[in-house]
Amino acid sequence: MTPNVSIFLRTYHKDAPWLVECLRSMDKFCSGFSELVIHVDDADVKVIAPIVGRRGRLVHEPPHTKHGYINQQVVKLHADKYTAASFVFMPDSDYVFTRPTTPDFLFRDGKPCILYQSYKSLAGQTPWQRPTEQIMGRPVAHEFMRRPRLIWRRETLVGLRSFLATRFKAKNVAKWLSYQTSMSEHNLLGAFAFVHERDKYSWINTETDSNFDLPVEQFWSYGSITPAVREKIENYLR
Repeated sequence: MTPNVSIFLRTYHKDAPWLVECLRSMDKFCSGFSELVIHVDDADVKVIAPIVGRRGRLVHEPPHTKHGYINQQVVKLHADKYTAASFVFMPDSDYVFTRPTTPDFLFRDGKPCILYQSYKSLAGQTPWQRPTEQIMGRPVAHEFMRRPRLIWRRETLVGLRSFLATRFKAKNVAKWLSYQTSMSEHNLLGAFAFVHERDKYSWINTETDSNFDLPVEQFWSYGSITPAVREKIENYLR
């Protein structure tokens, strides 16, 4: 039975050129997902709506904070509010799918896959370890934002927010999150799930397990689509 997986993509006007290519690749390669939900701030609707067209469901609302990087994380940590799917896959605008992709790509042994790696092995490249530990209130040994395979159970999103509400006595978790200055949404979700829902996921240690497929290339949204990048994209999508 095909799992009920929604694609939830948070984007904004500066990523519009990348979103065009991401959606082109989804048109060509993605199938079997229950829906495509694209989330933007109210101010970005005029730019993004023509790109989306009838491909998916466009959701917009006022930003939670003026800090755009934090705001997009607040939105992602509430992704279950925008879809009824059991699982939420969160690509970014600079993803380009390179081969046929179905929800099965995101699962192993009937469970959603989460890639992780020990901070010890990353040789100091650990910008999210301390912020994650500070929010979670305990040591965190692993980095969970490893390559583009970021899928979460809706219960994990709900559970993390409940944990934060209790830990910080926050009546409005979105508002509390909007005041943070440094955090990584996928690392928070991974750290929470690794402790509280470990049996609900298939954990792939990228240090030791190379048996996973990645039919997507993630570019760098802060860079432009250079002629070399354009050629690479067109080779995938021709």
